[in-house]
Amino acid sequence: LGRWEGSICDTIGMVRVNEPKEAKGLVLSPNPTTGRCIIVHREGVLLEGVEVFDTWGRRVLLRTGLQSDQVEVDLSESPSGVYYCVVRLEMGKLVVRQVVVVRE
Repeated sequence: LGRWEGSICDTIGMVRVNEPKEAKGLVLSPNPTTGRCIIVHREGVLLEGVEVFDTWGRRVLLRTGLQSDQVEVDLSESPSGVYYCVVRLEMGKLVVRQVVVVRE
């Protein structure tokens, strides 16, 4: 299939290689989750937004305008599987974290 400009695959590939130093303090828990999890930056770096994508690259959640060091992600309506959280930090830096949703 390959990558195409602007796809989630393009974003994830780019971010994984050049992850900013601010990414070290970013934590997503609990992981795995049954639906709700918290993304928090332990060093107080502000989170500007978060997008969550399924493994097909479909956006399942979008939160913008946050300006907080933590955000709750609610995937309780999403099926079990692997999701990718693309977190926009202050200054526009992007960090990707994987989260696994497990239904009981």
